[in-house]
Amino acid sequence: MDDSKLEDIVAFLTDFQWIFKHSNTKFIEAGILDTLPKHWAESLLCLSHADFNNIPFGKIPASLERDLKDFLQRISDLAITVPTIIVEERHLKPIRGINPKKLQEISRLSRQIHEICQERGIAYLVDLGSGLGYLCQMLNERFGYKILGIECDEERVKTARKRQERFFPTSTGSVKFVKHFISISSWEFIADELQKAFHVDPATTPVALVAFTRVGDLTVTSPASRWKRMTEEEHKIHGKNMFQRAILDALTDEGQEVQRIKKCGERVTSSDDFVGAICGFEIRDSITGSIIPWSSEHRSKWESLCEKYPRGGELAECLTLLQTTIQELCENVILLDRKLAVEEASKGFSCCLVKILDADTSPRCIVLIATKA
Repeated sequence: MDDSKLEDIVAFLTDFQWIFKHSNTKFIEAGILDTLPKHWAESLLCLSHADFNNIPFGKIPASLERDLKDFLQRISDLAITVPTIIVEERHLKPIRGINPKKLQEISRLSRQIHEICQERGIAYLVDLGSGLGYLCQMLNERFGYKILGIECDEERVKTARKRQERFFPTSTGSVKFVKHFISISSWEFIADELQKAFHVDPATTPVALVAFTRVGDLTVTSPASRWKRMTEEEHKIHGKNMFQRAILDALTDEGQEVQRIKKCGERVTSSDDFVGAICGFEIRDSITGSIIPWSSEHRSKWESLCEKYPRGGELAECLTLLQTTIQELCENVILLDRKLAVEEASKGFSCCLVKILDADTSPRCIVLIATKA
Protein backbone atom coordinates (compact mmCIF):
# COMPACT_ATOMS: atom_id res chain seq x y z
CA MET A 1 0.00 0.00 0.00
CA ASP A 2 1.54 3.33 -1.06
CA ASP A 3 0.86 7.03 -0.68
CA SER A 4 -0.96 7.22 -4.02
CA LYS A 5 -3.68 4.81 -2.80
CA LEU A 6 -4.11 6.92 0.32
CA GLU A 7 -4.39 10.07 -1.79
CA ASP A 8 -7.07 8.43 -3.97
CA ILE A 9 -9.09 7.40 -0.92
CA VAL A 10 -8.81 10.83 0.71
CA ALA A 11 -9.90 12.56 -2.52
CA PHE A 12 -12.92 10.26 -2.79
CA LEU A 13 -13.93 10.73 0.85
CA THR A 14 -13.52 14.50 0.51
CA ASP A 15 -15.99 14.51 -2.37
CA PHE A 16 -18.54 12.57 -0.32
CA GLN A 17 -17.82 13.88 3.15
CA TRP A 18 -21.42 15.05 3.49
CA ILE A 19 -22.33 11.40 4.14
CA PHE A 20 -20.31 11.12 7.34
CA LYS A 21 -19.19 14.62 8.32
CA HIS A 22 -22.06 15.37 10.71
CA SER A 23 -23.43 13.34 13.60
CA ASN A 24 -26.77 11.67 13.09
CA THR A 25 -28.51 14.22 15.29
CA LYS A 26 -27.25 17.10 13.12
CA PHE A 27 -27.96 16.01 9.55
CA ILE A 28 -31.16 18.07 9.18
CA GLU A 29 -29.57 21.18 10.68
CA ALA A 30 -26.62 20.69 8.29
CA GLY A 31 -28.93 20.34 5.26
CA ILE A 32 -27.78 16.81 4.40
CA LEU A 33 -31.22 15.71 3.21
CA ASP A 34 -31.00 18.49 0.64
CA THR A 35 -27.50 17.36 -0.35
CA LEU A 36 -28.55 13.73 -0.80
CA PRO A 37 -29.24 13.46 -4.55
CA LYS A 38 -32.97 13.00 -5.09
CA HIS A 39 -32.44 10.45 -7.85
CA TRP A 40 -30.21 8.43 -5.49
CA ALA A 41 -32.92 8.33 -2.86
CA GLU A 42 -35.62 7.41 -5.35
CA SER A 43 -33.41 4.69 -6.80
CA LEU A 44 -32.69 3.21 -3.37
CA LEU A 45 -36.30 3.35 -2.22
CA CYS A 46 -37.42 1.38 -5.28
CA LEU A 47 -35.21 -1.58 -4.31
CA SER A 48 -36.45 -4.79 -2.80
CA HIS A 49 -35.79 -5.27 0.91
CA ALA A 50 -33.07 -7.86 0.17
CA ASP A 51 -31.26 -5.63 -2.34
CA PHE A 52 -31.44 -2.66 0.06
CA ASN A 53 -29.88 -4.72 2.85
CA ASN A 54 -27.12 -6.21 0.69
CA ILE A 55 -25.61 -2.98 -0.69
CA PRO A 56 -23.07 -2.51 2.17
CA PHE A 57 -21.67 -5.94 1.31
CA GLY A 58 -20.61 -5.05 -2.22
CA LYS A 59 -23.74 -6.22 -4.03
CA ILE A 60 -24.74 -3.47 -6.45
CA PRO A 61 -28.25 -3.82 -7.94
CA ALA A 62 -28.37 -3.30 -11.70
CA SER A 63 -31.45 -1.09 -11.38
CA LEU A 64 -29.64 1.72 -9.54
CA GLU A 65 -28.87 5.05 -11.20
CA ARG A 66 -25.54 5.01 -13.04
CA ASP A 67 -23.75 7.58 -10.86
CA LEU A 68 -24.90 5.79 -7.68
CA LYS A 69 -23.55 2.51 -9.05
CA ASP A 70 -20.28 4.29 -9.87
CA PHE A 71 -20.11 5.57 -6.29
CA LEU A 72 -20.63 2.10 -4.86
CA GLN A 73 -18.17 0.53 -7.27
CA ARG A 74 -15.55 3.12 -6.33
CA ILE A 75 -15.88 2.14 -2.68
CA SER A 76 -15.24 -1.46 -3.67
CA ASP A 77 -12.23 -0.51 -5.83
CA LEU A 78 -10.63 1.55 -3.05
CA ALA A 79 -11.10 -1.09 -0.36
CA ILE A 80 -7.96 -1.90 1.64
CA THR A 81 -7.00 -5.54 1.96
CA VAL A 82 -5.89 -6.32 5.52
CA PRO A 83 -4.41 -9.67 6.66
CA THR A 84 -6.70 -11.51 9.04
CA ILE A 85 -5.83 -13.32 12.27
CA ILE A 86 -9.13 -14.12 13.96
CA VAL A 87 -9.32 -16.29 17.05
CA GLU A 88 -12.73 -16.29 18.70
CA GLU A 89 -12.62 -15.67 22.43
CA ARG A 90 -14.93 -18.28 23.96
CA HIS A 91 -16.41 -18.57 27.44
CA LEU A 92 -15.40 -15.06 28.50
CA LYS A 93 -16.11 -14.25 32.13
CA PRO A 94 -18.45 -11.24 32.30
CA ILE A 95 -16.89 -8.07 33.68
CA ARG A 96 -19.08 -5.49 35.36
CA GLY A 97 -19.56 -2.39 33.24
CA ILE A 98 -18.38 -4.00 29.97
CA ASN A 99 -20.92 -5.09 27.37
CA PRO A 100 -20.30 -8.36 25.46
CA LYS A 101 -19.06 -6.58 22.30
CA LYS A 102 -16.48 -4.50 24.14
CA LEU A 103 -15.45 -7.55 26.16
CA GLN A 104 -14.68 -9.40 22.91
CA GLU A 105 -12.73 -6.39 21.61
CA ILE A 106 -10.61 -6.03 24.74
CA SER A 107 -10.08 -9.75 25.14
CA ARG A 108 -8.89 -10.28 21.57
CA LEU A 109 -6.70 -7.17 21.63
CA SER A 110 -5.08 -8.20 24.92
CA ARG A 111 -4.24 -11.62 23.47
CA GLN A 112 -2.72 -10.02 20.34
CA ILE A 113 -0.64 -7.67 22.52
CA HIS A 114 0.55 -10.62 24.61
CA GLU A 115 1.59 -12.65 21.55
CA ILE A 116 3.75 -9.78 20.30
CA CYS A 117 5.25 -8.88 23.68
CA GLN A 118 5.95 -12.49 24.58
CA GLU A 119 8.06 -12.92 21.45
CA ARG A 120 10.15 -9.89 22.40
CA GLY A 121 10.47 -10.42 26.14
CA ILE A 122 8.46 -7.30 27.03
CA ALA A 123 7.01 -7.17 30.55
CA TYR A 124 6.09 -3.48 30.85
CA LEU A 125 3.31 -1.68 28.99
CA VAL A 126 2.05 1.88 28.69
CA ASP A 127 -1.65 2.19 27.83
CA LEU A 128 -2.27 5.49 26.02
CA GLY A 129 -5.79 6.70 26.73
CA SER A 130 -6.47 4.07 29.37
CA GLY A 131 -10.00 5.26 30.12
CA LEU A 132 -11.57 3.26 32.94
CA GLY A 133 -8.73 0.73 32.90
CA TYR A 134 -10.45 -2.19 31.19
CA LEU A 135 -7.55 -3.14 28.91
CA CYS A 136 -4.94 -2.55 31.64
CA GLN A 137 -6.68 -4.82 34.11
CA MET A 138 -7.23 -7.62 31.59
CA LEU A 139 -3.59 -7.58 30.47
CA ASN A 140 -2.45 -7.68 34.08
CA GLU A 141 -4.93 -10.30 35.26
CA ARG A 142 -4.43 -12.63 32.29
CA PHE A 143 -0.75 -12.25 31.55
CA GLY A 144 0.88 -10.49 34.51
CA TYR A 145 2.12 -7.34 32.77
CA LYS A 146 3.04 -4.25 34.74
CA ILE A 147 1.16 -1.37 33.18
CA LEU A 148 1.13 2.40 33.33
CA GLY A 149 -2.28 3.71 32.25
CA ILE A 150 -2.29 7.30 30.99
CA GLU A 151 -5.58 9.18 30.63
CA CYS A 152 -6.25 12.91 30.08
CA ASP A 153 -9.67 12.90 31.79
CA GLU A 154 -9.21 13.25 35.55
CA GLU A 155 -12.64 11.76 36.33
CA ARG A 156 -11.82 8.66 34.31
CA VAL A 157 -8.55 8.29 36.19
CA LYS A 158 -10.40 8.50 39.51
CA THR A 159 -12.98 5.96 38.33
CA ALA A 160 -10.26 3.59 37.09
CA ARG A 161 -8.59 3.73 40.51
CA LYS A 162 -11.91 3.11 42.29
CA ARG A 163 -12.63 0.11 40.04
CA GLN A 164 -9.15 -1.19 40.77
CA GLU A 165 -9.63 -0.91 44.53
CA ARG A 166 -13.01 -2.62 44.37
CA PHE A 167 -12.54 -5.35 41.75
CA PHE A 168 -8.74 -5.77 41.33
CA PRO A 169 -7.18 -4.89 44.71
CA THR A 170 -4.18 -7.18 44.18
CA SER A 171 -3.15 -5.20 41.08
CA THR A 172 -2.41 -1.90 42.84
CA GLY A 173 1.34 -2.57 42.77
CA SER A 174 1.44 -3.56 39.11
CA VAL A 175 -1.16 -1.30 37.43
CA LYS A 176 -0.89 2.48 37.90
CA PHE A 177 -3.20 5.18 36.52
CA VAL A 178 -2.03 8.77 35.98
CA LYS A 179 -3.51 11.89 34.41
CA HIS A 180 -1.68 13.37 31.43
CA PHE A 181 -2.54 14.70 27.98
CA ILE A 182 -0.44 12.80 25.43
CA SER A 183 1.52 14.96 23.02
CA ILE A 184 4.61 14.64 20.86
CA SER A 185 6.74 15.72 23.84
CA SER A 186 5.26 13.26 26.37
CA TRP A 187 8.08 10.73 26.40
CA GLU A 188 9.97 12.37 29.27
CA PHE A 189 6.81 12.31 31.39
CA ILE A 190 6.22 8.65 30.54
CA ALA A 191 9.82 7.74 31.39
CA ASP A 192 9.58 9.51 34.76
CA GLU A 193 6.29 7.80 35.63
CA LEU A 194 7.66 4.36 34.70
CA GLN A 195 10.63 5.01 36.94
CA LYS A 196 8.39 6.11 39.84
CA ALA A 197 5.87 3.29 39.44
CA PHE A 198 8.10 0.31 38.62
CA HIS A 199 11.73 1.53 38.92
CA VAL A 200 12.10 0.93 35.18
CA ASP A 201 14.31 2.89 32.79
CA PRO A 202 12.75 2.60 29.30
CA ALA A 203 16.13 3.45 27.78
CA THR A 204 17.41 0.05 28.90
CA THR A 205 14.23 -1.99 29.50
CA PRO A 206 11.86 -2.83 26.62
CA VAL A 207 8.46 -1.18 26.94
CA ALA A 208 5.44 -1.47 24.62
CA LEU A 209 2.94 1.32 23.96
CA VAL A 210 -0.64 0.08 23.54
CA ALA A 211 -4.02 1.75 22.99
CA PHE A 212 -7.62 0.71 22.56
CA THR A 213 -9.56 3.38 20.75
CA ARG A 214 -11.95 4.22 17.99
CA VAL A 215 -10.15 5.75 15.05
CA GLY A 216 -12.35 8.81 14.87
CA ASP A 217 -15.86 10.14 14.50
CA LEU A 218 -16.10 9.43 10.79
CA THR A 219 -17.97 6.19 11.17
CA VAL A 220 -21.12 4.66 12.45
CA THR A 221 -20.39 2.27 15.28
CA SER A 222 -22.71 -0.66 14.67
CA PRO A 223 -21.55 -3.76 12.80
CA ALA A 224 -22.75 -3.88 9.19
CA SER A 225 -24.11 -7.35 9.92
CA ARG A 226 -26.82 -5.74 12.04
CA TRP A 227 -27.96 -3.83 8.97
CA LYS A 228 -28.16 -7.04 6.95
CA ARG A 229 -30.48 -8.63 9.52
CA MET A 230 -32.90 -5.70 9.77
CA THR A 231 -36.49 -6.25 8.67
CA GLU A 232 -38.50 -3.76 6.63
CA GLU A 233 -40.35 -2.71 9.77
CA GLU A 234 -37.08 -2.21 11.69
CA HIS A 235 -35.76 -0.01 8.87
CA LYS A 236 -38.96 2.02 8.98
CA ILE A 237 -38.79 2.52 12.75
CA HIS A 238 -35.04 3.28 12.74
CA GLY A 239 -35.33 5.83 9.94
CA LYS A 240 -38.27 7.59 11.56
CA ASN A 241 -36.60 7.73 14.97
CA MET A 242 -33.38 9.03 13.41
CA PHE A 243 -35.28 11.68 11.44
CA GLN A 244 -37.33 12.88 14.41
CA ARG A 245 -34.29 12.98 16.70
CA ALA A 246 -32.46 15.14 14.15
CA ILE A 247 -35.48 17.46 13.90
CA LEU A 248 -35.30 18.09 17.65
CA ASP A 249 -31.70 19.26 17.31
CA ALA A 250 -32.69 21.48 14.40
CA LEU A 251 -35.22 23.25 16.64
CA THR A 252 -32.61 24.55 19.08
CA ASP A 253 -30.73 27.84 19.00
CA GLU A 254 -26.98 28.30 19.24
CA GLY A 255 -25.72 27.46 22.72
CA GLN A 256 -28.49 24.93 23.33
CA GLU A 257 -28.51 21.15 23.14
CA VAL A 258 -31.11 18.40 23.25
CA GLN A 259 -30.57 15.73 25.91
CA ARG A 260 -32.39 12.56 26.79
CA ILE A 261 -34.10 12.71 30.16
CA LYS A 262 -32.72 10.07 32.49
CA LYS A 263 -35.19 7.68 34.09
CA CYS A 264 -38.08 8.98 32.02
CA GLY A 265 -39.66 5.57 31.57
CA GLU A 266 -40.12 3.62 28.36
CA ARG A 267 -39.05 5.42 25.20
CA VAL A 268 -41.82 6.54 22.85
CA THR A 269 -40.79 5.67 19.29
CA SER A 270 -41.93 6.91 15.92
CA SER A 271 -44.58 9.28 17.20
CA ASP A 272 -46.43 11.28 14.56
CA ASP A 273 -47.07 14.33 16.72
CA PHE A 274 -44.89 16.91 18.41
CA VAL A 275 -45.83 15.94 21.97
CA GLY A 276 -44.90 12.32 21.35
CA ALA A 277 -41.66 13.29 19.58
CA ILE A 278 -40.36 15.37 22.50
CA CYS A 279 -41.30 12.78 25.11
CA GLY A 280 -38.12 11.82 26.97
CA PHE A 281 -36.11 14.81 25.70
CA GLU A 282 -35.33 18.26 27.06
CA ILE A 283 -33.41 21.33 25.89
CA ARG A 284 -30.59 22.59 28.07
CA ASP A 285 -28.31 25.60 27.94
CA SER A 286 -24.88 24.28 26.87
CA ILE A 287 -23.04 26.43 29.43
CA THR A 288 -25.32 26.70 32.47
CA GLY A 289 -27.17 23.41 32.04
CA SER A 290 -30.49 25.10 32.78
CA ILE A 291 -33.60 23.59 31.20
CA ILE A 292 -35.30 25.53 28.38
CA PRO A 293 -39.01 24.64 28.04
CA TRP A 294 -40.45 23.36 24.78
CA SER A 295 -42.62 26.07 23.25
CA SER A 296 -45.22 26.74 20.57
CA GLU A 297 -42.38 28.10 18.42
CA HIS A 298 -40.63 24.74 18.65
CA ARG A 299 -43.88 23.03 17.66
CA SER A 300 -44.27 25.31 14.65
CA LYS A 301 -40.71 24.60 13.48
CA TRP A 302 -41.23 20.87 14.00
CA GLU A 303 -44.39 20.88 11.88
CA SER A 304 -42.66 22.94 9.19
CA LEU A 305 -39.74 20.50 8.91
CA CYS A 306 -42.07 17.51 8.83
CA GLU A 307 -43.97 19.20 6.01
CA LYS A 308 -40.73 19.98 4.16
CA TYR A 309 -39.55 16.35 4.38
CA PRO A 310 -42.72 14.22 4.17
CA ARG A 311 -40.54 11.13 3.55
CA GLY A 312 -37.94 12.15 6.12
CA GLY A 313 -37.73 8.74 7.79
CA GLU A 314 -37.10 7.00 4.47
CA LEU A 315 -34.47 9.56 3.48
CA ALA A 316 -32.77 9.17 6.88
CA GLU A 317 -32.56 5.41 6.32
CA CYS A 318 -31.06 5.98 2.86
CA LEU A 319 -28.41 8.16 4.50
CA THR A 320 -27.73 5.41 7.05
CA LEU A 321 -27.31 2.95 4.19
CA LEU A 322 -24.68 5.18 2.58
CA GLN A 323 -22.91 5.61 5.93
CA THR A 324 -22.88 1.87 6.54
CA THR A 325 -21.51 1.24 3.05
CA ILE A 326 -18.69 3.78 3.34
CA GLN A 327 -17.93 2.98 6.99
CA GLU A 328 -15.06 0.54 6.49
CA LEU A 329 -13.30 2.81 4.00
CA CYS A 330 -13.53 5.76 6.42
CA GLU A 331 -12.08 3.75 9.28
CA ASN A 332 -9.32 2.08 7.31
CA VAL A 333 -8.06 5.29 5.70
CA ILE A 334 -7.25 6.67 9.15
CA LEU A 335 -5.41 3.49 10.08
CA LEU A 336 -3.53 3.57 6.78
CA ASP A 337 -2.59 7.22 7.33
CA ARG A 338 -1.23 6.42 10.80
CA LYS A 339 0.68 3.43 9.48
CA LEU A 340 2.40 5.56 6.84
CA ALA A 341 3.04 8.35 9.36
CA VAL A 342 4.77 5.96 11.77
CA GLU A 343 6.88 4.51 8.96
CA GLU A 344 7.94 7.99 7.83
CA ALA A 345 8.67 9.37 11.31
CA SER A 346 10.22 6.32 12.98
CA LYS A 347 13.25 4.90 11.24
CA GLY A 348 13.86 1.27 12.08
CA PHE A 349 10.19 0.47 12.70
CA SER A 350 8.09 -1.89 10.63
CA CYS A 351 4.32 -1.44 10.59
CA CYS A 352 1.38 -3.56 9.57
CA LEU A 353 -2.40 -3.61 9.85
CA VAL A 354 -4.02 -6.82 11.07
CA LYS A 355 -7.67 -7.74 11.39
CA ILE A 356 -8.19 -9.57 14.70
CA LEU A 357 -11.98 -9.62 14.97
CA ASP A 358 -14.78 -10.44 12.58
CA ALA A 359 -16.52 -7.23 11.53
CA ASP A 360 -19.82 -8.91 12.47
CA THR A 361 -18.62 -8.86 16.07
CA SER A 362 -17.35 -5.28 16.03
CA PRO A 363 -16.41 -2.55 13.53
CA ARG A 364 -13.33 -1.95 15.74
CA CYS A 365 -11.59 -5.02 14.39
CA ILE A 366 -8.22 -3.83 13.02
CA VAL A 367 -5.01 -3.17 14.94
CA LEU A 368 -1.93 -1.20 13.92
CA ILE A 369 1.25 -2.98 14.99
CA ALA A 370 4.60 -1.12 14.94
CA THR A 371 7.72 -3.01 15.97
CA LYS A 372 11.42 -2.20 16.01
CA ALA A 373 13.35 -4.11 13.40
